[in-house]
Amino acid sequence: STGSGTITWYDTDGITVIGTGSPFDATSYVSATGTYTLYVNEENGSNCDGTLTPVVVVVGGVTASIGANPSTGFVPLDVVFTNGSTTGAGITYTWDFGDGTGDNAFEPSHTYTDINSFIATLTVTDAANCSASATVTIEVIGESSILIPNVFTPNNDGSNDVFTVSGTNLEEVKGEIFNRWGQKMFEWDNVKGYWDGRTLSGSEAPDGTYFYIINAKGLDGEEYFKKGGFSLIR
Repeated sequence: STGSGTITWYDTDGITVIGTGSPFDATSYVSATGTYTLYVNEENGSNCDGTLTPVVVVVGGVTASIGANPSTGFVPLDVVFTNGSTTGAGITYTWDFGDGTGDNAFEPSHTYTDINSFIATLTVTDAANCSASATVTIEVIGESSILIPNVFTPNNDGSNDVFTVSGTNLEEVKGEIFNRWGQKMFEWDNVKGYWDGRTLSGSEAPDGTYFYIINAKGLDGEEYFKKGGFSLIR
């Protein structure tokens, strides 16, 4: 209203007074998402009643919630996405699978063909252009492998200074090192474990041939048992 009279606001029933004046903040009365019709009345300076004028109020507000089944697996990985977001008329769903592709379905499925970690994002938008987003991480892995060296040179030159098990997609590695007389020199139980050429007591092991026993397990369930010899050269 542009007049100089008293402005009164009414609820959606056109009867209940919910406030006066202009501007008027109606959010405490219509806080839920949806479209509402309120009414406003201006009484002019002559104390004459004005006409109730309908005012349409659109309240936006959405939530985004997603899941993925499975969220980890081997390439190619087929993923079904679940959607626990706000539903209703006029709401759209925009998926970004994190690999350069997307979808607009409510609960899409997608096949990942590359080995990597991907962040899938869902953006939910309502008719009032209010939006919310949620993400889920997808881990696509390949087959496991293991590689054991046959020589190392612990001379602190920054190159090949430790004896360690390398490979891909390993989740468990237990290593034991023995000298030629069967005496245990070192052991570890960690995928990042290694031997730096020192004994369990901390002294430097001499040059020579040593022997390993390696027990490992890959993320794909593959189990490895390896034993053999290698050279220590300072």
